[in-house]
Amino acid sequence: MIGKKMSLKQKLISLVFSVPLILGIMSFGVLEIISKKVTQQEMHSFESNSRSLSDALGAQFYERYGDVQTFSLSPTLQAHDRKVITQSLNTFSAMYGIYDLIMVVNAKGKLVAVNDKSPDGKPIEVASLYSKNYSDAPWFKSVMENKTLEDKDKGFSGTAFEDVHVDPYTSEVYGSQRLGNSFSTAIKDESGNVIGVISNRAGSRWFEVAFKELYRSLKNLGMNHNDVVLLGKDGTLLFEYDSDPKSAKLEDSKYDWNQLLKYNFVKDEFTAATLLQKGESGAGTFLDPREKIPHTTGYSKVTGPKFIDSVGWGVMVRNSSSDEGLAELYLIKKAFYVAFGMVILVSLFLSIIFSSSIARVLSSLAERLTKGSGEVALAAKSITDSGQKLSESVSEQAASIQETAAALEQVGSMLKSSSDNAQKSKSASEFSRQTSEEGKKSIDQMIHAIQEINLSNDTIMKEVDRGNAQISEIVKLIQEIGQKTKVINDIVFQTKLLSFNASVEAARAGEHGKGFAVVAEEVGNLAQMSGTAAKEISSLLESSTERVEKIVSETKTNVGREALAGKQKVDAGTKIAKQCGELLDQILSSAENLDSMVSQISVATREQTQGVTEINKAMGQLDQVTNQNSGIAHTTATAAEQLSREAESLSGMVGELLSVVNGGKMAKTTASAIKVVTPKNETKVVIKSPKKESAAPSSKAQEKPKATLKAVAPVTPSTPADSGLGVPRADDPRFEDL
Repeated sequence: MIGKKMSLKQKLISLVFSVPLILGIMSFGVLEIISKKVTQQEMHSFESNSRSLSDALGAQFYERYGDVQTFSLSPTLQAHDRKVITQSLNTFSAMYGIYDLIMVVNAKGKLVAVNDKSPDGKPIEVASLYSKNYSDAPWFKSVMENKTLEDKDKGFSGTAFEDVHVDPYTSEVYGSQRLGNSFSTAIKDESGNVIGVISNRAGSRWFEVAFKELYRSLKNLGMNHNDVVLLGKDGTLLFEYDSDPKSAKLEDSKYDWNQLLKYNFVKDEFTAATLLQKGESGAGTFLDPREKIPHTTGYSKVTGPKFIDSVGWGVMVRNSSSDEGLAELYLIKKAFYVAFGMVILVSLFLSIIFSSSIARVLSSLAERLTKGSGEVALAAKSITDSGQKLSESVSEQAASIQETAAALEQVGSMLKSSSDNAQKSKSASEFSRQTSEEGKKSIDQMIHAIQEINLSNDTIMKEVDRGNAQISEIVKLIQEIGQKTKVINDIVFQTKLLSFNASVEAARAGEHGKGFAVVAEEVGNLAQMSGTAAKEISSLLESSTERVEKIVSETKTNVGREALAGKQKVDAGTKIAKQCGELLDQILSSAENLDSMVSQISVATREQTQGVTEINKAMGQLDQVTNQNSGIAHTTATAAEQLSREAESLSGMVGELLSVVNGGKMAKTTASAIKVVTPKNETKVVIKSPKKESAAPSSKAQEKPKATLKAVAPVTPSTPADSGLGVPRADDPRFEDL
């Protein structure tokens, strides 16, 4: 069935094109097999790199483990001269270049000596270290309690090891965070007794060099997007080295303190780290949980005869670029795809040329016939399209005219209603203006009354001040009485004194002075009574003065506060009254403007009503011209019908010839493209004038007026007359709403 629908050219192209396509598919399968083999080799290479890094770390660890024991045997450490020991430690630090500090501590934890020069020979300030006691330090306790890191089967014994950490002593001395380890062992005398501890504080340089060398070898192989990772026993990130892929040189180590010693690959479920924790080694492609991209990863436990397995280190060699790890494989695939594409293009080109040369002869005759029938069909189609467009335009124009006329009547009715409403608005505006003027007068009267109240309050305040002044004079009078009372007290005192003197003189006179003594005693009693009365009067005066002053102060304060509150309220009322007056002035001004605008709207509405009447007359004349255009469209459709029948007959003959050359499907398509279908029913356009409706606005007046529109024009060549996609018939339901 498919072969019958294909043209001769298509059959020939399919035959020639299928041979290289089948060969290409077979080659693609072979390439995939090779790709898997190369991928396996690349994974083995990543695993080998991780194992070589593991061996390099083991060799370095073995050296560092033995260095501290070698230093402990130095005779200079037995000396009692700090300067001699310090010089020896400076020599060790400079020779090895990886020990930032070498500390010698006695058996009680006190620092005996430490190098005072860095490995590059620069002086360092170590005075603060001598003030500390190291008896509680983990490395000191491990050595003194003989809890060193050991593996006697491999020959490791006697050295305490601290895993990678930020060394507090080197960080303090060098003034920045320092990453490293410590290797510590006992210092013994000739009798074998422990007399102290030596601790080598090794910077991370001792293992970083192995990472950098591996990175350099990978970069030389064209792999630039690498990172090499050192993991602790629990999966914690101890060290990570990478470099800028665009840089030709390797960069120095960079420490991300937000990740280092804090981030845990195992907890973040990185597959390679989980396998490392289980003691496995290998390679694979795993999704990195931090960057969310796949990494080709080789992973291996650090082990061997020169490393203590209980340390638990693991290494990962990773590459984040899929193009670098398998660069050669991708080049082979790319070359294959290019070659396969070229073969396909050449095959397609040759098949097209070969099939075209055979089909060209047969197509020549069909093309000449197609050209003639096509021109006839185009002419018939052009006429038919023009008639259809004219008929549609007339129908749409008639409907638009009818709707416009009805809308204009509604506009006229609405304009008349607007004119009446404008007149009513003018009356309402006049009433609003008059009311505003009366309100303005009332506000002015209220402002005047408030001002008079304010003046009255001022008068009251003056009277209160006058009363306060009079009370103050009374207080002064009472104070003067108090002063006079003090004078009486002085007289009483003098009288008592004279009475006492008189008594003394009467006693001296004996019998002759008894009468005088009685008089003196009575005078003393009177003075006593006068003094008591004077004191009571003085006390009453003081109490009265205080009460009067308090009453005056409270009265003055209360009256002042109330008067001030009243004044504030009067001021607020005055302010609000003024604001009301200003607002009424604005309302009055707006009412006058509104009155003027309503008058202008009323005049404009009357003029618009007259203009709409003139437009209604013009629409009636346009209605007559539209009926004449409908008759012309009917005549054009009749002529197009005859031309369409001739074109259809010619297209049938051309279709039979093309079916041989182009196949059944192409023949049908061409025939349908040339075929012109003629209309069966034709009617004239009839337009009914809309009925006039009431001028008053209502819900019926807002509806579109209905009219009967019946029109037919020639149908488009590619659409049957009854399909509903060409020009509608007279009973077409699409005209119901019109």
